[in-house]
Amino acid sequence: GQKAHTSVHSLISGDYCFQIFDKFGDGLCCEQGKGSYKVIAEDGGVFIDSDNTDEGQFGYQSKEVCFNVGFDHGEITEVYKMAVKVLHDDFAQEQSWEILDEITGESIMAVNSTDLQNNALVSTPVFLPRGRYSFTIFDAWDDGMCCGFGNGKYGVFLEDKLLFGGGKFGSSQTNGFEVYY
Repeated sequence: GQKAHTSVHSLISGDYCFQIFDKFGDGLCCEQGKGSYKVIAEDGGVFIDSDNTDEGQFGYQSKEVCFNVGFDHGEITEVYKMAVKVLHDDFAQEQSWEILDEITGESIMAVNSTDLQNNALVSTPVFLPRGRYSFTIFDAWDDGMCCGFGNGKYGVFLEDKLLFGGGKFGSSQTNGFEVYY
């Protein structure tokens, strides 16, 4: 027969991702019974429910669902996993980048590079809710990242898919993007 398994975790404020792995590759449904999964918030509200994602039919791994537990009242918001990957040129300390919320103009994240990152690949995880954003990469020497002083480049990824990238620019390059808006 089927058995229920419950695991209780208290999460501090931050970004998290939930995913189930099945070593036999048959998910939770259907030949061996109808299994399901749920992530339930402290207030009893169901945040992640297999009935709304994959109905337990997922093979070796379920869809990954990421979320943010808020600082103030523990509210839960669905977020999407992104990565900003920068392969620096010979002068990483000249480079920085920023993500802005295009609706509010608020800076979501800003990163300054250091000379310790010269010619290094730096991958920064970013978790964003649905929305419209802009990404700007800056070069203080106005010569971009490629090709006079190394072969630097950058890429912005949403759930492992490249949204945009580059390396040849002057003082800055800006790209707008949407996260499932």
